[in-house]
Amino acid sequence: SLRCLKYFPNITKLHFTSTSLGLSGTLALSTSIPSLYRLSHIVMDDCSIDIQSLSSLLSSFTQYQRKSLKILSLGFNMIGDNSTAVIQSLFQNFSGLARLNLGFNRLSNRPCISLGIGIPNHQKLSVLNLGNNNIGPEGMLHISQGLARNRSLQRLLIHDNSIGITGLEYLSKALSINSTLLSINMRSNNLGPNSGPLIFKILKHNTSLIDIYLADNNIQNQGFKDIMSGLKKNSTLLFLNLGDNHLTDSAIPQLCSVLIANSTLQKIYLDENHFTDETAHRLAKCIKKYVSSISIQYISLASNFIGHQGLLSLVECPENSPVINVYDNPCAPDVEKYDSLRSLASQESYEPNFFS
Repeated sequence: SLRCLKYFPNITKLHFTSTSLGLSGTLALSTSIPSLYRLSHIVMDDCSIDIQSLSSLLSSFTQYQRKSLKILSLGFNMIGDNSTAVIQSLFQNFSGLARLNLGFNRLSNRPCISLGIGIPNHQKLSVLNLGNNNIGPEGMLHISQGLARNRSLQRLLIHDNSIGITGLEYLSKALSINSTLLSINMRSNNLGPNSGPLIFKILKHNTSLIDIYLADNNIQNQGFKDIMSGLKKNSTLLFLNLGDNHLTDSAIPQLCSVLIANSTLQKIYLDENHFTDETAHRLAKCIKKYVSSISIQYISLASNFIGHQGLLSLVECPENSPVINVYDNPCAPDVEKYDSLRSLASQESYEPNFFS
C-alpha cells in the first residue's frame, strides 16, 4: 500500500506514528517519494527507523523535493551513533528544512560533530529537538559552537541529555553571542547546585530568549539566588520553569525582589519543590505591599507543601494580584471555599511541545 502513494502526487504530508515501518516499510515508501513532488511534512515517530532506513528514505528525494521538505520528525527511533554522515547530508542537502526532531534516538556525542558543522550554515532551521539522547558535555561543545554562529534557530530542545555543568558552560558562552534563539528546554540535565552563576551569565548577556525550561536539575537555593539576580538584569524572558528542583522557603525573598524589579517576566513555575506555608505568607505580604509594581501574571507552586494557613494568606491578596497556582498542595481541597481562588486548584501543564 505504501508503493501506491505514488499515484497521489499532491500529497503534502505523511504522518506515521507508532507503526512498525522498519527497513522494509521505509524501502517501500522510498519508491513512492520521488512522485510526491509537493511533499513538505514527514512525521515518522516511533516507527522502528534505523540508520539504514533513514539513509534509504533521504536518498529517494529529488533535488527539488530536498528544497520543499520543511518538517521532518523522527522521534523515538533507533538512528544511533552511526548517523554522522546522514545528519551531515540533512544539513547540506535539505535547505528548506525548518523543523527537525531527532529526540529519543540513542545519539551520543559523535553525531553532534555534524550538527555543530551544519547548524551555523543552515538558513531555515527554526526548531531542533535533540531531547532524550545522550549527547553529554562533549556533544554539547559541538552544538554550542554551531549555535554561536547560527542566525535562524529559534527553539532548541536538549532535555534529558546529561550535559552537566561542563555542557552548560559551553552553552552559556554560545548564548552570550547568539541573538536569535527564543526558547530552550534544558530539563533533566544534571546541571547541579553550582550551575547558578552560568545561568546568571545567560540571563545577563542574552538578549533574545523568552522561555527557559530548567526543571529537574538539582538547582538549590544558592543557584536560585543567582538566577533571580540574573532576572534583575534581564528584560526579555517571559517564561521560566524551575520545577522539581530543591528549593525551599529560604529562596522566596529573592523571588519577591524579582517580582518588584523585573517588569517583563510573565510566568514562573516552581512546582514540585519544598515550599510550605512560609512561602505563601512571604509571597502574600510582598504582593499586598507592592501589587501596583508587580507585572508577573502567574506563579505556579503546584505539588508543594502549602497548607490551609498558607492559603489564608493568599486569600487576602488584592484582586489584581498574580494568579498563584496551589494545585496538588495540602490546601488544594480548601480552595473551592473561596470564589476568587477557584482557578488556583487547576493544573496548568507546561511541557514544551515539538510542534507548538
